[in-house]
Amino acid sequence: MAAFHPFPRLPAELRLQIWHLAAQPRLLVIEKASADATDFTSPTRPPPLTQACREARTSGPYEKAFFSSDSPPRYAWANFDLDTIHVDCAHICRDDLCGVFPERVSIQCLQAEATGDDFGWISDNCLLFSPQGFGAFPQLRRFDLVVDFDLALWAGFIGDTYFGPRCPRANVRVICAPTGEWIGESTSRWYGDWYSLHVADFEPARRLEPGEDDYYRSEFLYTLNTKPEVTEINTLHGTQGYCD
Repeated sequence: MAAFHPFPRLPAELRLQIWHLAAQPRLLVIEKASADATDFTSPTRPPPLTQACREARTSGPYEKAFFSSDSPPRYAWANFDLDTIHVDCAHICRDDLCGVFPERVSIQCLQAEATGDDFGWISDNCLLFSPQGFGAFPQLRRFDLVVDFDLALWAGFIGDTYFGPRCPRANVRVICAPTGEWIGESTSRWYGDWYSLHVADFEPARRLEPGEDDYYRSEFLYTLNTKPEVTEINTLHGTQGYCD
């Protein structure tokens, strides 16, 4: 697209509005700065808007966040109104979360990944899933839990968990990373009941492999997809964020 050369001559209020309207939702991946670090940083590329000019960086819709302890410190550009923050459960299921993760008070859309660990340890020891766990995220509006275990193991998670005053259960999903399938509030209990009734005796819930084709699971998905009143279970291409 051709450059709009008169842009600097627009009124400042109009320029700032344009900068904010140009922001797009992103999946912002947050990880530990190093193996033994207590601070966080991000491998996600900065949004192009922050590279446009000084005004876009200082007055635009993004702020510097997730500073590392390096010298000079690394940081990520974040828009907590639009970005979905993706973080490993192991990094936020900790007693000192409030001290090492100050950005938690601004996060509105959170995607927590609980893959590669023992299901029993995650469900029993992850502070995020305790009654007070989501109290550390007072602005939370949407939550995704990304797992690599059969969704049947998480069938009761949405209904049994309080996600805070701003995050209704209708805004919560459990996503199976290997298959891309997900369940929401209205399908999670039904899925658990169906699994217990028709599948559990033949095939216990377990960790799934990418691209795995399972007869019983396929039968259940076919049943859901042919019922017009049930539309929440879906197939995702990746685990993109959906903050709006």
